Amino acid sequence: MLFKPSKEFILKDIEDLYKKALDTDRLQVALKAKELQSKIIGLFHTQEFPKVTQISDMSDDQLRALVARLEENDSHLKSSESSQSSK
Repeated sequence: MLFKPSKEFILKDIEDLYKKALDTDRLQVALKAKELQSKIIGLFHTQEFPKVTQISDMSDDQLRALVARLEENDSHLKSSESSQSSK
């Protein structure tokens, strides 16, 4: 039987490593542990777009992400334009 650790199990292990790193003044290790925990729980969500020369080379998921980002930027532009036109 293959052991598949849960997210909580991994986070607890990383927290234990973080505490040990602090206790031994290994601050770089402690910082890296916190960074990893933050990534796992989604605090640092960075979405990178692939280097694609043509839209036809993009996967469905990549296209959906691109459309979502464009729609988000468009809504920011529209709200900015409407606030400027009301002045």
